[in-house]
Amino acid sequence: MELHTNNYESLLINLLNDVLFYFETQDTLFFNSKLNVDDFYGVTGKLLGMHIPEKVNYEYIIKAATYHDLEIMPDKNHAIIVFDI
Repeated sequence: MELHTNNYESLLINLLNDVLFYFETQDTLFFNSKLNVDDFYGVTGKLLGMHIPEKVNYEYIIKAATYHDLEIMPDKNHAIIVFDI
């Protein structure tokens, strides 16, 4: 996986929405990652996942990561993010 944007907020939103895209279109659930974020708003790495069986039912499904109330605190390795469900 490789992704580049013009700020860290867009990088996080785009990464999460890409993960959601694979979940929706490829029935893939990611459970582990090895990602490297650089100083130029890029991320490279690998996402480890598995195919989800067809019989799984979900009560709620995340539709998108949003910019609403998004807050990234790199010094604390912490972020606040809102998802549309």
